[in-house]
Formats: sequence, structure tokens, C-alpha cells
Amino acid sequence: VVQTIGARVADLVTPEVVVIEDAGIAKLLSSGYGRTKVNQIQNKNNVIIQRSNFGRRIQITGRSEAKLRTRTQIEKLIEDLQKTTHLEIDLRHSDRPVGAIREILKHFGKDLNKLVEEEHCQASMEIRRRKLVLRGAKEAVGQVQNKVEEFLKTNVDIECPVCFADTVEVPYFLTLCGHAYCSACITQYLSNVFDSVKSADLFPQKCMCEECESPAIKEDYVALLNTEQIQKLYRVSLECFLIGNTSYKPCPTPDCSWVYEVTSVPGVFACPECNIRLCKKCGDSAHDKFDTCEAYKASKEGLSKSEQQLKEWAEGADTRECPKCSVTIEKNKGCSHVNCRQSVHLDNSRTANDELIDEELVNILVDMANETEGSAEDNSTPSNHIQESEDTVSNDSNQEEPSTTAAVEPSLMDPPIANVEVDHAPLTYRIVEEGTKRRKISLVDSVGFKYNVHSKRSYATYWQCTVRPNGNPCKASVVERNGLFLAGKSNHNHQVEAGAFTAAEVVAAVKQKALEEKFRPASAIVEEILLNKLDHDIPCAALPKLEYMARAANRLRQRSRPKDPQDLQFELEEDCIPPGFLQADVAVKERRHLIFAKEEQLKTLCKAKTWYIDGTFKLVRHPFKQLLTINAFVRSGDHAKQVPLVYILMSGRKIKDYKKVLKEIVDILPMDPHVSKITLDFETALWKACRSILPDVKLQGCVFHWTQALWRKIQELGLQTAYTNDDSIYKYLRKLMALPFLPHNQIQPIFTTLSQLAQNPPLSKLVEYVKKQWIESKTFPPRNWSIYQEAVRTNNDIEGWHNALNRHAGGGSNLSLYLLIEILEREAQLTAINIRLVSERKLKRIQRKTYRNQQEKLFQQWELYENGKKTIEELLRFCSHINGPARG
Repeated sequence: VVQTIGARVADLVTPEVVVIEDAGIAKLLSSGYGRTKVNQIQNKNNVIIQRSNFGRRIQITGRSEAKLRTRTQIEKLIEDLQKTTHLEIDLRHSDRPVGAIREILKHFGKDLNKLVEEEHCQASMEIRRRKLVLRGAKEAVGQVQNKVEEFLKTNVDIECPVCFADTVEVPYFLTLCGHAYCSACITQYLSNVFDSVKSADLFPQKCMCEECESPAIKEDYVALLNTEQIQKLYRVSLECFLIGNTSYKPCPTPDCSWVYEVTSVPGVFACPECNIRLCKKCGDSAHDKFDTCEAYKASKEGLSKSEQQLKEWAEGADTRECPKCSVTIEKNKGCSHVNCRQSVHLDNSRTANDELIDEELVNILVDMANETEGSAEDNSTPSNHIQESEDTVSNDSNQEEPSTTAAVEPSLMDPPIANVEVDHAPLTYRIVEEGTKRRKISLVDSVGFKYNVHSKRSYATYWQCTVRPNGNPCKASVVERNGLFLAGKSNHNHQVEAGAFTAAEVVAAVKQKALEEKFRPASAIVEEILLNKLDHDIPCAALPKLEYMARAANRLRQRSRPKDPQDLQFELEEDCIPPGFLQADVAVKERRHLIFAKEEQLKTLCKAKTWYIDGTFKLVRHPFKQLLTINAFVRSGDHAKQVPLVYILMSGRKIKDYKKVLKEIVDILPMDPHVSKITLDFETALWKACRSILPDVKLQGCVFHWTQALWRKIQELGLQTAYTNDDSIYKYLRKLMALPFLPHNQIQPIFTTLSQLAQNPPLSKLVEYVKKQWIESKTFPPRNWSIYQEAVRTNNDIEGWHNALNRHAGGGSNLSLYLLIEILEREAQLTAINIRLVSERKLKRIQRKTYRNQQEKLFQQWELYENGKKTIEELLRFCSHINGPARG
């Protein structure tokens, strides 16, 4: 039996070995396809297959028959691999378009059957390696490869997610996701982290492509930033990490870059840079000998440095300790009146009707008086003063009206107050609605004292003074019966602050206004109320600080504000949206877009022949990405004004998003739109969507954005210095920038002439860029960016409106959803007013005299060209003087 078992064990552990001579075949077996095939054989035969010696040696362990069967199948696999061609197409190469993997799988199917259905070939996509693997006959593999290359050239757009250029000249591919960027664009994007407000979510910076959440990693920063920026990046990332992670704290030594982890039990952190030793739990000095931080603190003996300094000061100054709470009291001037902040109100000069103070405190005051008097010229001795005080305090209780004032030297008392005329005007009272912190009614008298309700009865209301510190509350009161007010017997024990009624009115008005305008900045509300209610000639000492009022207003309306959405699955708070303002809630797969407009705005949009479309990213907050606006001109005679008519909050910027939104806008219009032209910037997805939904409408590119795109390319190629210093380069580049001012059928001939003058490499690259991006482009052909004979050539009006909208929002960015909706609705109301003013010929577009003169000269030159009095070269030369950035 033992021999039988031993033989079986030996059979199991003795491997069957297959040696692969061809290194190429060994590499194929180590690829994704080869590993899959080998794993299938292993699972089918219930054996263990191991590779060694760089995949050249395969060991098979298992039962004898299973090992032999596995060996035969592997040898058959090797034969098949030797007869087939193995090709890997790298889809992450620099000349590959963005989204190649996604588009291939989308077009040919996840199993790629449509790609190889007509060929004797196998195809698989290795997503992690970003490679398309082809296996089969050499001819079949070559045909499939050609099919893939042709598909990538004709069906996949290359677009930088930052500048939206169709051609990425100097691409950089993010390490994790492989998305392509212009090197200059991604470098600028990563550098923006140094100027951003530090927050926990600032790192890691994520890819800007749609639906891509892949972060930029260390390799990306090292490849794009210089050494100084990298060092700065480490510091900024550490700051952001500490903001969002309370489990770590920085070393308290200034300029020390180390951090330590906070633990739940005491432990020692020894900083290797500054050699400080701290407790990881409490942050105090290290206390190895104590089990708990509490025991360490309780065991401290002696005085700290600050306590020692206090003791030395007390010994050299005229001080005593309060007998009630041991707080140090200093006498430096004035009478012997004592008001200890930690204990009850004390006074050594009370009348017989008041409660007598402690004898020990009287002796302290007498000692302080004697010491002060001893420095003056007086025949009395300290002992006599003490004896006098003791006699005064120990007088018999039957003595008539004993007083402690005899214990104080006359030289220490204030001079007598002169007689003054007393104002006997009766007190008057005024009620302030919502005058208290809890927005309840308060009462203010004509002197300036303030009261709140103590209790209410059916026949009267009892008011108490609002100054009520612990231990010494003011007992002044007022009784109200049938609208008549009667002051109580007790007087106020504190000073009055001027302007109490005005202060109460201001605070109440601020709170009321804050509730009415939930999203307006509290500081702006406070300033408005102060301007309306505060008289600058009358002092108002009772008025709280401005920041305190703003803080109170924010706390009050915090609960009434709707929560800001964190994702796109939120439900709109209908109470926070003005009626009739939300026109559509558009869903595109998992994305969502909101369309806002008033009925009058939609009617105006129907009549407009030209639309102006532009977006801004600054005002919106996650989960939305941009605010897209559609503007148009309203006219009445020679009076005209461009106004916003539709606002769209978009969470995505794909072609499908724009198409669905534009179709929805066309559907909600009360009649068919009369639009014949749309002016917009050069965003590929938006152009394609406009052509799909409004095929008969001419698309007009903004000449300002066209010039900006060309100028960025000039800067990228290092021609900015030559533009400033070299006159010939300056004139040449200005002529390129003037191309949009020519008739579209003359642009290509003139460009061909200019391209022949490009003699140095940077200019050649610039000319090649213009040729690919603008001359030969199917998306942006010359007829769509030529502004020949156009009076309005840019989107600057709508961009100016975006800037004004940002100012109206207080200059803030990333506004909450409902605050932004409120601001847009207010702009819609203003639009209605502007439309009425234009119709009444009381409002028109303001244009500076310089631009009016330039416009007149430009149209004169165009007219001369039309009449044959100017050549196309002369027109180009003139236009080169009016378009482009200034030199130096």
C-alpha cells in the first residue's frame, strides 16, 4: 500500500516538460491571447502549468494521462502559432486619435466580430495595454490592419480637451488614461494648481475629457513641469492633503516639512529634521514615563513660563488676590471700587442698606490704600490706617448707619461732582419687531436701554433688561398694560449705549432681508441696510460689527436654503425656481441639462435672424460643467441691443448633448425660428450639432476666437519675440491674422501666396497648422470663418454679458445651483426691460468712437474692393493693421 501511494505521489509531483525553442513563440504564449489559451487547457485537463526561463520552459504537473493529454494540446497550440501571424497595433501611439479604443469597440462590437467577419483572423482588445491584437494568416491580418487604420483616419476626431483643436501638433498622452492634449495646454492646466485656493479636493487633478476621472500622476508632472515647479507641487499637495485629512498633523516647528500621524494612544514622534519630540495623541511634549496624556498633565509641578512671568509681575505691582476666587487684582489709579470679573460685584464703600462685604476684602483694600499713601507726604502711618479700618468694621451693630467709606483715605477718592441740570423728560418706549437674536420682539426706551419679554399675562406684559451677565444681572424692568409702559423700581446697573433703537432696527432689517434674498451675499445686504437706515450724523455705539451682523444673517437663513446637488440624480426644488422659468429638463444617458427662459424671451428668439451662442465655465458648480447662453439683437430703427434669451446649464459637452439641447429649444419655441445665421466659437461638437439640427442655417465663426487660436499657436512656436522685434515677421503674421476679412473664395489663393514666403521652420510649422486646421478643414472651412462684409464679427457682446453676470454675482465662481438660477431669473427680468426700452427707442448698443471710425473705414475698403478700385493684396494690407495683438 505504501509503495502504491508513493508511486502515485511521485507521478503527481514529477512534471512533464515542454521546451520552446523559438523565442517568438514563447513571447506569444506570454501575451494575453497565449495566456488565455494555456489557462483554458489547464482548466480543461485539471493540471497545473508553470512557466520558467522567460516562458521558454513549460512544466505540467498532474496525473499521467492528464499530463500527456495536456502536452499534446500545448504542442498543437505551438504548431498553430507557428503557422499564424501575430500583430499588435499600439493604440496609444502619438499619431493615434483620442478615444480610438472606445470608437473601435463601439463600431465593431465588444467581441470585434464585425472587424474579422470576412477574414480568417482573430482579434482581441487588450484594454490595459491599449493594444489591438490580431492573429491569423499573414494576408488576413494585413487586411484587418488596413481596415483599422482607415477607420481611425476617417471616423475618429482628434481634439484637445482644452483648446478643442482638431489637430494636436505636439501631443502629450496622460499616463493612466492615454487621452491626448496639446503639450502647452496640459502644462498650463497642471500649472494652475499653484494659483488655486488650497482645498482637500484640489488633488489629484483629473483628466478633462468627458466621463474620464483618471488622475494625473507623478510621471505626468515630472514630464511637463520644471524642477522648481515640482518642488512647489510637493508642498502644495502636502498642504491640500493635511486640509482634508485630520489623521495627520504638521510638525509645529516653523519651516519644518515633516508630518506625523495622530494616534489614539500615546506615542513619541521624533522629528528627524528639527529633533523635536512630541506625543502623537495630544501633541504636547513627549512623555514616555506616563501611560496616559491625562496623567502627564496632572503630574506637572511648578509654574509654566507664562505663570512665572505673571507671578514676577504681581510681586512688583500693587496687587492682591480676590478672597472669593483668588484672581489677581491690580490697583493702579482711581478709587477703591472693586469689580472682580470672576466673582460677584465688590465695593468697599457701600451704605448700610447694602449687603456688607467681607472683612478680609476690606483689609486688602485698606492695605492697598496705605501703600499708595505711604509714597506721599503724610504724617499718618500705615498702622494707624489699618487700625482705623479695623475699628470701623468692628463697630457695634447698634451704631447709627455704619459705613465702610471711612476706611478709605480722602486722597484716594475722586473729586466731588459739580451740580448739573437734570433732564426730566419722561421716558418713551418703542417696540422693535424681530429685535432679538431669536427674532422675537424687543423694547427700547428713549434713553437707549433695551428689554426683552420676561413673561406675558392676559392683563400685562413684563419686560426685563437684556444685559444679564451671570452673577450680576441688571434688574431693571418695564411693565406694559394696554399699550402703556411703566418703569420698574430697580435702576440699571450698567451704562447705556447710544443708538440702541437704531441698532435693533438695523439688525432686524438685515435678518428680514437675508430671508427674502436667500442667496445674496450677507455683506452686501448689511451695507444696503446701513445706507438706508443709518444716519451718519448720529452716533450709534450699540450697532454690532458688520461681520457679526453678516454672520448672524447667514446662520439664520442657512436652514432655509435648499441643498446643493452632489450628483445628477437630484430632484429640483420647485419652490426655489421662479414659475415659468424652467422650460425643459433634458436627459442624455446619465447626463442632464436644464433649459431656462421666459415666454417673452422665447418669442424674441423666434423672430431673431441671427443667434449668438457662447458658454462660460466659471459660474457653474459640479455636477454641471458650463452655462451656455443664446443671445440675439433686438432692434427698433437705429436702436439695437444684444440681450440673452435662453440659458442652458449643461453637465456634458458631447455632440449628443448639444443635439438634444438644440432640438429641445427648437421644440419649445412658440413658432418656427427665423434664424438664418449662428455666430459661435470654434467648438467641434457644437458645430456638428448645429449642422445636424439646423442644417439650413449658416454657421459663422467668431473672428476674435479665430485670432486667439492663431496667436496661441504663434506663442507655442516661440514666434512672440520675433513678432515684437522683427518688422518683417510682424507684418507677415498680421497678414495671416487678416485672412478672415477677405472674401472666402479669395482666402485660399492668398494663403498659398503667403505660405511660399515662410522660409524658417517655425513659420513653416505655423503655415502647416493654418492649412490643416483652417484651410483644408471640413469642420471649419474658410466660408465659415470669413467675416467679409459682416457688421457683427465676434461674440464679444455675449462674453461681456458673462463678465457682467459674474460681477452681479459678487465676483464669485462655482455658484450654487439655486443661487445661479435666481441670478439668471433676475437677468431675464432685466432683458424684458431692455427689450421695452429698445422698442421705445430709449436704449441702444454703445460703441466707442474709435471702433465706429474703424468700422466706417473697413466698410469703405470693402466697397472699394467690390468696385474694383482696390486689389485683394491692398485689402489684405489694410486689414492687417486692424486685427491682431499690439506689439510689445
